[in-house]
Amino acid sequence: MEYKLQDLIDIEHFQDLQDRLNAIYSFPSSIIDNDGNILTATAWQEVCTQFHRRNKDAEKVCIKSDQYIKDHIHEANPAVTYHCPHGLVDNAIPIIIDGIHYGNFFTGQFFLEKPNITVFRTQAHKYGFNEEAYLKAVEKVPIWTQEQLDSYLFFIKGLISVISESGLKRLKEMENRKQIQKSEKRYRSILKATMDGYWLTNTKGQLLEVNDAYCRMSGYSESELLAMRIPELEVIETPEMVVEHMQKVIAAGSDRFETKHRRKDGSIIDVEISLQFRKDEGGQCICFLRDITDRKKAEVVLRKSEKRFKQLAKTAFEAIVIHDQGVVLEANDQYFNMFGYEREELIGKEGISRTTTPESHRIIQQQITKGSLGPYTATGKRKDGTVFPMELRVLNMEYDGRDVRAVAIRDLTEQKIAEDELRKNESYMRSIFRAAPAGIGVVHNRIMSQVNDKFCEMLGYSQDELIGQNSRMIYFTDEEYERVGREKYEQIRQSGTGTVETQMKCKDGKKIDVLLSSTPIEDDDLNAGVTFTTLDITSIKHTQTALKNSEMKYRTMMEAIKDPVYICSDNYRIQYMNQAMLDRVGHDATGELCYEALHGFDRQCLWCKYDHIFKSGHTEKNIVSPLDNRSFNVSSTVFENETGSLSKLSVFRDTTDFIELQNRLQQAQKMEAIGNLAGGIAHDFNNILFPIIGRSELMMEDLAAGSLELEHAHEIYKAGHRAKGLVSQILSFSRQSDQETMPIKFQSILKEVLKLCRSSIPTNIEIEQEIWKDCGPVRGNATQLHQIGLNLITNAYHAVQEKNGKIKVALEEITIDRISLTDAITSSGKYLQFTVSDDGVGMTEKVKNKIFEPYFTTKEQGKGTGLGLAVVYGIVKEYGGEVEVETKVGSGTTFKVYLPLINDAEKKDLSEVKNTFETGDEHILLVDDEDPVIRLEKQILERLGYKVTSRLNSIEALESFKNDPNQFDLVITDMSMPNLTGVQLAKEMLSINPDTPIIICTGFSERINKEKAENIGVKGFLMKPVIKSDMAQMVRKVLDESKDSDGTQ
Repeated sequence: MEYKLQDLIDIEHFQDLQDRLNAIYSFPSSIIDNDGNILTATAWQEVCTQFHRRNKDAEKVCIKSDQYIKDHIHEANPAVTYHCPHGLVDNAIPIIIDGIHYGNFFTGQFFLEKPNITVFRTQAHKYGFNEEAYLKAVEKVPIWTQEQLDSYLFFIKGLISVISESGLKRLKEMENRKQIQKSEKRYRSILKATMDGYWLTNTKGQLLEVNDAYCRMSGYSESELLAMRIPELEVIETPEMVVEHMQKVIAAGSDRFETKHRRKDGSIIDVEISLQFRKDEGGQCICFLRDITDRKKAEVVLRKSEKRFKQLAKTAFEAIVIHDQGVVLEANDQYFNMFGYEREELIGKEGISRTTTPESHRIIQQQITKGSLGPYTATGKRKDGTVFPMELRVLNMEYDGRDVRAVAIRDLTEQKIAEDELRKNESYMRSIFRAAPAGIGVVHNRIMSQVNDKFCEMLGYSQDELIGQNSRMIYFTDEEYERVGREKYEQIRQSGTGTVETQMKCKDGKKIDVLLSSTPIEDDDLNAGVTFTTLDITSIKHTQTALKNSEMKYRTMMEAIKDPVYICSDNYRIQYMNQAMLDRVGHDATGELCYEALHGFDRQCLWCKYDHIFKSGHTEKNIVSPLDNRSFNVSSTVFENETGSLSKLSVFRDTTDFIELQNRLQQAQKMEAIGNLAGGIAHDFNNILFPIIGRSELMMEDLAAGSLELEHAHEIYKAGHRAKGLVSQILSFSRQSDQETMPIKFQSILKEVLKLCRSSIPTNIEIEQEIWKDCGPVRGNATQLHQIGLNLITNAYHAVQEKNGKIKVALEEITIDRISLTDAITSSGKYLQFTVSDDGVGMTEKVKNKIFEPYFTTKEQGKGTGLGLAVVYGIVKEYGGEVEVETKVGSGTTFKVYLPLINDAEKKDLSEVKNTFETGDEHILLVDDEDPVIRLEKQILERLGYKVTSRLNSIEALESFKNDPNQFDLVITDMSMPNLTGVQLAKEMLSINPDTPIIICTGFSERINKEKAENIGVKGFLMKPVIKSDMAQMVRKVLDESKDSDGTQ
């Protein structure tokens, strides 16, 4: 563009300057451009203006003067001086700005010496001037000396420099303004065309500018938005928070964050905002806004399915760089962030080759040389040396008066290029065909005039099959075709763009769901055509349906799970309970605090490690809930909701029964160990007792009646019998022997129990006794009856041991008739009532209902097995009796045991049996590895009249038997022996002579009992220690039965 001198200098300013200069020095001057236009004029002499220039003949001379100056102006140093033929002097100094001659600064007219009046009088006559007036005008012409002229010209030269600098400054300002206007126009065009929203706001949050993309995004028109403030659109931040956020942006200079905006229709969209603060014009913020609603939804779905897809939701803005032959002139922040450089590292330096690999840089240069502007797929190189794929588009443009290139760069690392290069047949389609992967086209009155490959691909048509056709062909019904057109064009008329969700018909008849968006090519003329984009959302629809079905499936699964399940928020509010949890709690506790509803606590559960769960993602914990006192294995997992908040899913696996079974197993294992120990003790102890009982019994036979020695022997015999009973109790307790029942009087056993308890219970606890001496017998086992008494009294002691309590023990006969029957006693008759009462702590009804369960105990760990009352209950029920319990918390407990008395017909004579022994003379082989035992047995048998051969070794015994099997009438063998056990020896002997009668003696062996012995052909079975009467009876019985079977007498 060409400029005139008046465009470049301030004419009024210089006119004022020249007037003031003339007032001081009386020196005329003017500024005249190259076209002869007088821009300023000061003190032009009347001799010229009123006379010379007004006379045609005189003016011709003046014009020659002007032409001389014009022809010789380039010789100015600093001025061109010309002596006018009319007798005056003129000077001209050229005005040159940025090397261009725009005009001249003239000084004059003046005289360098006093004028010759005669000459001027002659000129007055020559041109017909009024002489008097003409000479007066000549007198007004200033007379300067040469020195004055040189000084003035030096000053004027400086003034011309000021004029030139002023002009140059204004020239550059005009050029810069022109470039800025071009740049702003260019960038506004970019901002209008970009797919992202754009704002320009002041620091008070008032919207100053918006682009069409944000209008579409928000549903508001441009005029509506320009009347709004940020808080009216903001959902998350309050107006106060917006003000605070703005102050932070002003301080930081920029920000990038995510928030939510409310559209005109009330719907909420997720928005990513990148903004930059600039201080000019009172402070403004440039904001770019991207609708990330779909991305946020996709993030939720992708995060649940696979963790590695989380980063796909973080969509980056394009990087833009302007360069001249590879030297970076300008770039946005995304460019520097993308390649890892600081701004000062690339601006003004060769940077393009540093951000691409050498091979990619060479290929791009080749394409640009051929005239191709892209887009290109290339390999980018970051500062740290890492490489990544990228897409580039190049635009040739003018920047600061020179031709440069602008490059738009997109990082393709986390996304696929889903759009083929679109055709660029017309300039207005070029930006549209660079949009996201979607079907794009143009319609005129709903007749398709252009479509891209993607649109054809979506519907299965070729371009020739679609172009020129009415869009009705891609809809299933007339109604849908009309609805889409009606709604879409109504939206266009209201907001400039229209978006409708519909279904389109493919060539093969298949149905696809699409999102159709349309924008007119010219805002005010729909007949000029409408561009449209179609996004295939079929897969999204299917995904939504699949998600709904999946949610229904998993909800059904949750309801079907037998274990209680619940979901709570990170503030412990219940969000969901399955049916099993509803049944456990008894009501729907949704919205309640989980620790209150599920466990009855008033604060967070001690075992709840919510923070730990968030860090690890999963925990398992075994708990006991006070709500129902049941044990649970609680498995908890944290997951993220669609809103981004966190929730915890917990599954309660009821382990109460499992733990109880574990306890029973452990107790059974303990009992098994005790049993094994008891068996070992019994075997060895019985072998020790046998000689004691046997020898004392023989002594009693030999000593004189009434002697002190006989009394001593009798006491030894009684002590041996008590020890024998103790071994029997040990075996009974450990389940190592069967308990035989017989008529027995409980009061005698109870006295022994009380004697034992009194010695072990502290004396500060009183034991009161009310025991009938004449109570009738019951059918039972002494050991088991002993357990009943001991366990109940011990239980009472535990209830009162914390204080000076009292225990009452009573035993009496009672008769229960039909009227007196209770829930416990269901049969009338005579019973022995055994009562144990205490004034201890008592029990709750809940504890009372569980006291007879095996292993249930209220005592702390290690202080109770939970078996005592269960054993009592089992024995009583086995005897056909019942147990009643009366209790009250704080008042004590009473146990009443009812045992049926035996009938008279069942009673036996309980008096002592007279000691009579059966004798014989048969030959007996006696085998035992214990020398004291075998010598005692041999002596007992020989006193009974039998011939006895004894062997301490089972192998020797077998050899003696083999030598002459028939010499022995009977074999008596111990069970536990080295080499051959009693059973093995018996089998060997029976294999030699099956008719040989055999008796096995044992202190204890779980490998043999009476039934097993009979099964292998053994005729008799004796338990050690054996008393003489039992041995005499068994030997005689076996020998007599053997003779009967042989037919001999």
